[in-house]
Amino acid sequence: MSSKHSVYLHLGSNLGDCIAMLQKATRMIAEQIGTICNASPYYETEPWGLSNQPN
Repeated sequence: MSSKHSVYLHLGSNLGDCIAMLQKATRMIAEQIGTICNASPYYETEPWGLSNQPN
C-alpha cells in the first residue's frame, strides 16, 4: 500500500538556459516521482553565499 506525502522543493539554475533546465527538472520529477500539484512562477535573483557567479 502506498501513502501520499507532501514535498516542497526549491529548484535553482544559474548556468546555460535556466528556464529550459528548470522545465526539464520539473518534467523529470513529474515523470519519475509523482504529480506536481502546484508551482510558483520563475524568479531571477542575485546569487547569495558564493556570490562570484551569474544570477
